[in-house]
Amino acid sequence: LQILGAIAVGGGSGLSVPFEIREVLVHALPGSSARAVARAASSSVALVDDAGRALVELRGVAFRPLVPAAPEAAWFHRRAWRAAPARPTAERKRVWAVLGAVPGLGELHAVESAEALVDRRDLPSLFELARELPASLRELWVVAEKGPEGAARAAVARTLSRARPALAVRVVAIEDGADLAGELLATEPADEVRLTASGRFVPELAAFDGAVAPPIRVAPGMVVLVTGGFGGVGLELARALADRGAKLALVGRTVHEDRLAAIPGALGFAADVADEPAMARVVREVEERLGPVAGVVHAAGVLRDGPLATKSLEDVRAVLRPKVEGARVLERVLDVRRLSFLVYTTSVAGLAGVHGQADYAAANAWIDARAEELRTACVPAMSLAWGPWVETGMTRGRGASALLESIPPELGRRLFGFALEHPAATWAVFQPRKPAAASPAEGARPLAKALERHLVAKLAAALHLPAEHVDPRTNFMELGFDSIMAVRIRSELEKEAGVTLEPTLLFERPTIVQLSEHLVLHHRAAFERLVGAPPEAPAPRLEVARPAPSPPPPREAPRAAGGVAIVVTPAGGLDVVD
Repeated sequence: LQILGAIAVGGGSGLSVPFEIREVLVHALPGSSARAVARAASSSVALVDDAGRALVELRGVAFRPLVPAAPEAAWFHRRAWRAAPARPTAERKRVWAVLGAVPGLGELHAVESAEALVDRRDLPSLFELARELPASLRELWVVAEKGPEGAARAAVARTLSRARPALAVRVVAIEDGADLAGELLATEPADEVRLTASGRFVPELAAFDGAVAPPIRVAPGMVVLVTGGFGGVGLELARALADRGAKLALVGRTVHEDRLAAIPGALGFAADVADEPAMARVVREVEERLGPVAGVVHAAGVLRDGPLATKSLEDVRAVLRPKVEGARVLERVLDVRRLSFLVYTTSVAGLAGVHGQADYAAANAWIDARAEELRTACVPAMSLAWGPWVETGMTRGRGASALLESIPPELGRRLFGFALEHPAATWAVFQPRKPAAASPAEGARPLAKALERHLVAKLAAALHLPAEHVDPRTNFMELGFDSIMAVRIRSELEKEAGVTLEPTLLFERPTIVQLSEHLVLHHRAAFERLVGAPPEAPAPRLEVARPAPSPPPPREAPRAAGGVAIVVTPAGGLDVVD
C-alpha cells in the first residue's frame, strides 16, 4: 500500500496514508506464499499466488499525502475515553438516597441501605432537583445511560459542579449492564467515568491527529439549508459555503434582508426550526426553487442565562427547543441518509459546563451525542462545538472570554473549511487563552487584597450582612446571590472602574478571591485607581491558563454517615415540548 500511495500522491516523493478502500474481493485464501501487485492506473492492489492468480483484490484505494498539520489543526480537539483501572472499594459506610432505578443496584443494596427511592427519569426533573438540593449534601452522583439524553444530563451535572464547588458532583455513564456498585464505593471515585462490560474509562480531550473520514466536498451549485442562518455564526458559515459555490437557503425566525443581500442568490425563509409543518413547507419550497437539499447546517439556538438554582422549566424548554427539537424536526422532514453532510454548530459549554448556562450546555451536549449516533448509522453528521467568536452571534456584547481565545469571523470561516476537509462526528474548536505575563496572586498581591476588601464591603451591603460574615472564599450562590444581584454588582464595578466586564464573569469567577484576581490581572490600572493600592513589580509568568478553584470555607461537620444522593436517569425520551 505504501508503494502505491507514494506513486499516487507524488511520483514516489513524500509519505502518504490510505484513507479509503471502495471494494474488497476475496477469491481464495492465500497459501504459504503470495505476492502483492500494485496497479497505479486502477488504484488497486492484488494479492496473487505463484501462478499469478488473484487471491484478494483491493479496488478503489485512495490515499492522502501525510503533510505537516495546518495551523488550523491546533484549534481542533476531540473528546476521547482513556482506560483507567478500577479503584479499591472503601471500608466506611455511607447513607444513600437513591433516585430512580439503578442497573446493578441489587449488589449495592447488599452493602448499603437506601434512605429514599424516588423515580426521576427526565431532564426537567434534574433541574428541579438542582433547586432542591440541601446545603448539607456533600456528594451527588448523576448516573446517565449512553446517548443524547444521558449526555444532556451529564452536561447539567458538570454545570452544577461549577455552581456548587463544595458539592462533589460525579457523572457515571453506564453501558452494557456494567456494575455501578464498585464505583459508588470506591475510595477515590472519578468526577466522570464510563463503565462498560469491557472496562472502566475516564474522559480526556485529544488533540487533532489527522485520523478522520474522507473530506466533505461542497460542489458548485449544491443546495444547502442553514437554520439560524441570520445569526452570527450561522451567517458566517453560510458565507463560507457561498464562497465554495453552494446555493443557500437561510432559515430564521425573522428574515433580515440586509444580511440576506450579502450572500448573492441566497433565499431567506421565516420559520421556527422546531415547527415541523413550517419546516416541511420550507423544504418543499427550497426544492422547488433551488433543487434537492444536499447539505444542512443546523446553527439555530438561544440563550437564557441564569443561575441553575433559579432556572424555570419554561426557560429550560425555550433553550432546548431550537437545538434539540429543531434537530429532530430536520431528521423528520429530510432524508438525512441522502445528504452529503449534516453539520451541527454547538458550544464548548456542552463539554465543560458554564455557570448560568446549564440548559444551553444540555442542549449542546445532546446535539454532540446525536451526531455520534448518526455517524455510527452512516449518516455524514458532524458537530462543531465552537469556542467564543469575536462579537458574533451569542457572544455579541459579552466581551472576551477569560479562559478561551476568541475566534474572529474570518478565522472562523477558515476553521469551518478545515473541518469540512477533516470531518469527524464531533470536534471541539477552541484554543485556551495564553496566560498573562503577570499573576495578580504574586505580582500584585497588595492590590488583590485591597480589592478583596472592597468587594467584601460591596457584597455585604448588597446582602445586608456584616462584612465579617462574608467569606472571600465562599461561592456567591452559597452567600445568597441571584442573577439580578450579579448583574447589579457587575454594573457597579464597571461604573466605578470605567471598564467593560463579561456578563458571565461572576459565574466564571464565583468567589471574591477569584474575582479580585481576575480583575487585577485584566484591568489592573483601573482598579489601582479605584482602591488606591500601590503597584508592585510584575511576577514571573505562571504556566497556567486558568486559576485553580479556591478551597471551600469551613463548614459544620456533616453527619457521620455523609449523605450521598444517586440521581438515576433511565432511558427515555427528552421532553422539551409542553
